[in-house]
Amino acid sequence: MRPGPRSRRSPATPPRSSGCPDLRDAEIDVRPGWAGDHYGIPVPSTLDAIRLTGSLEGVIIDPVYEGKSMAGLIDLVRSGEIGRDSTVLYAHLGGQPALNAYSGLFP
Repeated sequence: MRPGPRSRRSPATPPRSSGCPDLRDAEIDVRPGWAGDHYGIPVPSTLDAIRLTGSLEGVIIDPVYEGKSMAGLIDLVRSGEIGRDSTVLYAHLGGQPALNAYSGLFP
C-alpha cells in the first residue's frame, strides 16, 4: 500500500543542498499485516520481536508500535523478501514507557 500524495520533507528538514534528498514514492513501503486485530493489544509475533530484539541488540521496543513493526521486519527478512545482506534503516521512535503497562506479559 503506497501513501497518498504529501510532503516528503518536514519543515525542520535542512534544504536540499545539505545532501538530504527527497524520498520518492517507490522508496516508501507501508504494509498491513503485523498490527493484530486491536490497537494496543500485542500479538505473539510482537512479543517474540520484543524479546529477540532485546536479547540480540539490547534495544528496548514497545508492544504498541515498535514491537509490531519489528515483527514485520523480522518476518520480511526471514521470508527472504528483504535479503539478509540488505541495508535497512529502522526508525525507533521511542515508546519504552509503554512497557510498564504490559509488564505482566514479560515474566
